[in-house]
Amino acid sequence: MNHLLPVGTVELNDFDFRGTSMEAVGSPRKLYVADLAVREDCRRMGVATALLAAVEAYATNALYEAIFLHVENHNEAGLKLYTSNGYEEYKATPHSINFTEAHLQRPANLYVMLYKKLFL
Repeated sequence: MNHLLPVGTVELNDFDFRGTSMEAVGSPRKLYVADLAVREDCRRMGVATALLAAVEAYATNALYEAIFLHVENHNEAGLKLYTSNGYEEYKATPHSINFTEAHLQRPANLYVMLYKKLFL
């Protein structure tokens, strides 16, 4: 029997900012990538890049103006993936720090918040 196993997954939404201090920051048309993960034995094969491209295609087609996400600050591979795809660090502000700590329930200094504007 041939079993198909997922090699990667991505979770995104447009509601994580609602009711937080980040809700009014920037465009109201923003998405949050809550999780992007690739099975360990399938890493470095372009899966994460393909998932990120799918997120961006969806966001563009749905007329979102920006995508936000967090990456652990020691995750060099993740930081490289996102920055090489045009994501920039969102400088820490009281709004982003409050959001990070409330949403991730860990200290904000453990993460880097990144974003990408889709319509320049």
